[in-house]
Order: sequence, then structure tokens, then C-alpha cells
Amino acid sequence: MTGWQSEIGATFRYSGKEMQPQPGGLSAQVLKVRDELWALTGVKYDSVLINYYADGKCGMRYHVDPLYDRWTPNSAVVSLGDTRTFIFREIDDHDTRWQYRVRNGDAVLMFGDCQDRLQHCVRVEKRAEDAGPRMSLVFKERLRGPTGQYLLP
Repeated sequence: MTGWQSEIGATFRYSGKEMQPQPGGLSAQVLKVRDELWALTGVKYDSVLINYYADGKCGMRYHVDPLYDRWTPNSAVVSLGDTRTFIFREIDDHDTRWQYRVRNGDAVLMFGDCQDRLQHCVRVEKRAEDAGPRMSLVFKERLRGPTGQYLLP
């Protein structure tokens, strides 16, 4: 289950679909998390993809986040709920991996050439009961034109 929020009205395309933003921009709860990230990183994310993982059998296969010349390479994944395994691997060498156990409140920052060099995933557990419910907030930053305007739609 996924949701999309954007304070600038941006749509989000991935997996062959285009998500429209929920009305009202970023919710108060999401704004609080975004503002904490802004204070820590200096990046003012303007949109967020919300993913819900019901149990250990729910995961996300290896992928890179779609940029489509619309998004900066900066993104932050905030984990809420049960602990899960988050893995990076080299695109050109699937044997080279970095594995992290992300806990409630942890943030994974991706920037620079991360999306060009690495794929990432949320590992599916052996059994559904091996992990409880989890949400991820994937914060995105829209590209801007030379005068600072957002590149929309």
C-alpha cells in the first residue's frame, strides 16, 4: 500500500503508474519529520512516498529510485515501525553488498551518485511473523530551473 504527498503539487511516476498527490500537501506529521531532516541535512524535501509493509512477507525488490529528470538525487528513507533489513548492492557487481538493520526512527540518506551506482531493497523475511508492521517515508526533492522555479508537472 502506498501514498504520495507533495507540498508543490508534483506527481510521482514509478512502476508504470503515476501517483497524484493527496490534497493538502504534506500532513502535519510528515512535515514534522521533514523539518527534522531539513535541520540535519540542509535539504528541504518537498514530497514524500509513503509505503506500508504489513509483515515480514512484504518487502521491496532491488531497484533504483526513478529520477526522470524531475528529482534531485537526494532522498531520505525514514523507517517507522518494526525493524527490517535494508540492503544496498552495486549495480555492476551484485556480490558487493552493504546490509543494515533499520529500526523505528532510523533514516537512510541517499545522495550524490548513490542512485547511479547502487540498487537498494527491503528484504522479505522467511516468515510473515518474522517482522511486524512498518512504514517508510521516502522523501524526495524536486529539481529546480535556473531561476529557482520547480520543474513540474
